[in-house]
This record gives sequence, structure tokens and C-alpha cells, in this order.
Amino acid sequence: MQRVAVPFEAEIYEALAAISKAEKIPMSQLIHKLVTSALEFAEDLTLSEVATKRLETFGRDDAMSTQEMLKWNKARKKKR
Repeated sequence: MQRVAVPFEAEIYEALAAISKAEKIPMSQLIHKLVTSALEFAEDLTLSEVATKRLETFGRDDAMSTQEMLKWNKARKKKR
């Protein structure tokens, strides 16, 4: 695992210290959890934006039915 030193303003540091104390975990573990959550949130946001763009171009008339999709998938597997 890699390490990094991150300077915080006094107010942020005090808030992190208070949360760390309340949760009874080391501050480094708290910050790790917060950064991991932020990265997961950013990924979710990006995927949501991709889905929204795809939905804007979706045409129900062009979509496959469930039966068509199953048939397509079965044929695709046979080609392997």
C-alpha cells in the first residue's frame, strides 16, 4: 500500500479528528474510507452520465425483444 501526506486546514483536521475519535478508528483509516467512498461516487456519477446519454439515443422501435436477445446470445455463443 502506498502512502501520501495530505495537509488539511485546521477546521477540516479537527472535524476528521472528531469523527475518527467518535468512530474509534485511526484517522488514516477514516481518510482511506472517505477517499474510497469519494472515488466510488465519482465512478457512479460517470456511469450515470454515460447511461443518460445512451438513454437519450434509445429508440424502443430499434430495441430487441427478450426472445430476440436470447436468440442472438445463443448464436453468439455457438460462434466461439
